[in-house]
Amino acid sequence: MIGQIHWGRGAMAALLVLSAGAAMADEAAAQDNNTLRIGMYAKAPGRGNPYIGGGAPTNYWLDPVFDQLVRVNDKGQSNPWLAESWKLVEPTLWHLTLRKDAEFTSGVKVNADSIVASFAWALSDVGRATQGGNELRNVDTVTKVDEYTVAFRTKVPLPLLPGTTARAYIIDGKAVAEMGMANYANNPSTTGAYKVVKWTDTDAEFVRFDKSWRAGKIATLRFIETPEPASRLQAIVSKQIDLAITVAPDNVDEIKRAGQTTHIFNSPNVMNYVMFTTDHRKSFGAKGTPFADKRVRQAFNMAIDRKGIVEGLLQNVTKPANQPANPQTFGFNPDVKDYEFNPAKAKALLTEAGYPNGFEMIAGFIPGAIPRDIEIYTYMFADNLSKIGVKSEIRQLPFADWLRQYNSGNWVTDGSGFSAFVDPQMDAARPFVNFSCNTPNAIVCIKEHMPLIDAQNSEMDPVKREAMLKQIMQMWHDDAATMPILYGIDIFAATPRLKNFQNWNRVLLWERMTLEGNG
Repeated sequence: MIGQIHWGRGAMAALLVLSAGAAMADEAAAQDNNTLRIGMYAKAPGRGNPYIGGGAPTNYWLDPVFDQLVRVNDKGQSNPWLAESWKLVEPTLWHLTLRKDAEFTSGVKVNADSIVASFAWALSDVGRATQGGNELRNVDTVTKVDEYTVAFRTKVPLPLLPGTTARAYIIDGKAVAEMGMANYANNPSTTGAYKVVKWTDTDAEFVRFDKSWRAGKIATLRFIETPEPASRLQAIVSKQIDLAITVAPDNVDEIKRAGQTTHIFNSPNVMNYVMFTTDHRKSFGAKGTPFADKRVRQAFNMAIDRKGIVEGLLQNVTKPANQPANPQTFGFNPDVKDYEFNPAKAKALLTEAGYPNGFEMIAGFIPGAIPRDIEIYTYMFADNLSKIGVKSEIRQLPFADWLRQYNSGNWVTDGSGFSAFVDPQMDAARPFVNFSCNTPNAIVCIKEHMPLIDAQNSEMDPVKREAMLKQIMQMWHDDAATMPILYGIDIFAATPRLKNFQNWNRVLLWERMTLEGNG
């Protein structure tokens, strides 16, 4: 059955490439070792406002220019960044000591005053209303201890506080106060390896910031929004770009035949579909959303042919998922069983829940974030779920539109593709930031889970906390809180001249990259 959704792929790809030809033409300039051209599947929704959005694709655009106090490496370890060290002073008090050789592109020094100014915006009412600010909801205050030490006072004990700050990009608070965040976002003052010289709705250009403590080796980075997978593929094969962010597994051989290289990683996410437990769209009347009923959520999980998806669409480069954390994550529960693929039992559960003839819904997702995601979601809804009576209108949502709906709660769909992220801490609690009753405009709220979710959040004993997380993973599976589909995989395609390519769980170390020789 999966083969049926490959309809017209060759013809469609040709049309998509032609439609992108004009945009790509000026990118085909003669190769040099001073400009790295990057094809991105989506733009950063807030440009240089790093609190609008979070995770991919936003981090790919922001990591070259912004810094955090701490960055988490590919092993889940917190690494010194703008902060050289940190220590727990009291259960709800951390002290972070800053490096002394960093400054903003505006000339403002990085010290306790500038860090406090950055967090003053992030912890303001406006800042906390953003996705990035919401992730700091358990941080109460950030204050100055001395010139190069800041104090984080938390509302509850936070064992993951250092890694949590990896979600908080440091902004020039003085510049934001003077010009407003809207203007700052177009031309931000930053501390990273590169500085912004141009940022539009579809592309951006960053040049090396020579005064940065981690100045880049390549002179210029050019980001080009290229939403269509076929266009990114053609661009990398024809050497119009040097790096393509996400390509499909079945394109790897074509890329290699063209003389290019691929980099394949287990990504810090689980491809996941969220069945909204609240009827945000007010589309189901007095009865409310079917997804408030555990049996309906269980039916959806039993109706999905995960094995067929992994084998037929992803060439077995990953595995079906059964929980919202991947096997490399602290708190992953290896004892959780895979969901049974049983359409007959799924249909019976829907009947038991009062939907013998199924129901209609609008299913949304963001295209391009995961290899072959368009085909995967199409197969799930047009094939698997239709067989148990679910009639779906499938909508692709640009990331910026999706993010507005997530932040406002004004959804135009009844569910959404929404990966369960475990970065930056590589911790199984990370998905609860987006999928719990604690989230503003919650899309998943299962009240019975909350006592344990809240308890693990402040448990300082790692052995006890790991046991709590494993218990939650089992509860999540049994109650079918969401639809984990497969463990994430990231495939990057690059020209051979791109050297020193490193990936820390979707944090690319841009400052270490070099361009050497010809493509």
